[in-house]
Amino acid sequence: MIIKESELKEGSLLRNKIIHENALEVLKMLPDDSIDCVVTSPPYYGLRVYEQAETIWDEKSECKHEWITDSNLSKRCIKCDAWFGQLGLVPSLEEYIDHLFQITGELKRVLKPSGVMFWVHGDCYGGTQGKNSGYPDQKLKKNEIIPRFCKSKKYKKCLLLAPYRIALRMIDEQGWILRNIIIWHKPNHLPSPVNDRFTNAYEPIFMFVKSNKPVFYYNIKTNLIAKRKPSKQKEGPDYEWGEINNKRVKICFWRSMHYWFDLDAVRVPLAQSTLKRAKYNFKSLKSCYAGLTTSNQQKFAEKIVNVKGKNPGDVWSIATQPFHGEHFATFPEKLVERLIKVACPPYICKKCGLPANDSLSCNCRAGFVKGIALDPFAGSGTTGLVAKRLGRDFLLIEISRKYCEIAKRRIELIN
Repeated sequence: MIIKESELKEGSLLRNKIIHENALEVLKMLPDDSIDCVVTSPPYYGLRVYEQAETIWDEKSECKHEWITDSNLSKRCIKCDAWFGQLGLVPSLEEYIDHLFQITGELKRVLKPSGVMFWVHGDCYGGTQGKNSGYPDQKLKKNEIIPRFCKSKKYKKCLLLAPYRIALRMIDEQGWILRNIIIWHKPNHLPSPVNDRFTNAYEPIFMFVKSNKPVFYYNIKTNLIAKRKPSKQKEGPDYEWGEINNKRVKICFWRSMHYWFDLDAVRVPLAQSTLKRAKYNFKSLKSCYAGLTTSNQQKFAEKIVNVKGKNPGDVWSIATQPFHGEHFATFPEKLVERLIKVACPPYICKKCGLPANDSLSCNCRAGFVKGIALDPFAGSGTTGLVAKRLGRDFLLIEISRKYCEIAKRRIELIN
């Protein structure tokens, strides 16, 4: 299951593998438009030191490097200005964002036009340094200073907004489309000794897509998915006639989708009072079926109420999950489960490449492969574990050999 970058052929897409290597180098070798969903969380700025996770950044050319130490954790080449260290522990906030920006550029290239990326990214404060927190994966000496936060006086005691800085660059310079900022509230968040501000109890989850144009269409009546709406539509399966404001109008059953987003898979059950009220007052529902005949309004309204439930919104209260292993920033499985269910299609048609699920499907009858979820900062492998459990494929990238082994053991327990 674990492979090295040297075993990866450029332009090939491996499934259900953990690649032990630097994320940027592996991403460069993946084919364009090959990933259905990305669920990841990059190393936060200056937060933690990992064992044997150093790599060279910003090499300008082949260079016989002459390194000088620019902090106690990193080195810089005096010839080409390359930097050798760990992602997240670069001396300046600007360089940290530059390094992430290189990675998000590759993620946009490998993500399908119908794909979605969830980017979980916590923030930190400027103006101070931190001492070794004593984690087993930190090999610093006792009380050795690490460049934990931005040391500029300009940002002293200021929230750095690092996630939002990189998000703005992604939008302005790479053309990403930010659809949501989901608030992941942690009801069991860690206590904090601070007494001049409130304890941090949430992290933002950025929902990015790459397409602002329809990439496929689906029929709300026949549940058929197609790359284009049929040019010659038939009354019944494709449209019907209705009446709006005493005028006869044509009601089309085809809807466009800019990316795969299966909201039905994560809807929250409605309260009994809501179910009862909606069932007998279906005319008050503001839906895309308002122009249909009364009998079809009733049918569709009951379908919405009885099956779909309500949109869970953009504030999710999900407790962090204890993990008995040598990793200290694991995703809770409930969080990843919701993200994969909504954004990673269960099936991909082998012929037309369109996504599908148990309700929506194309008309190719050519068979399917599973949708694939990518995590370029895999850590303990929760994204892969949940993807496998939900019947999807996965591809994990992790620079730490130790965490690769942890992820492998966890995923192999899923039948």
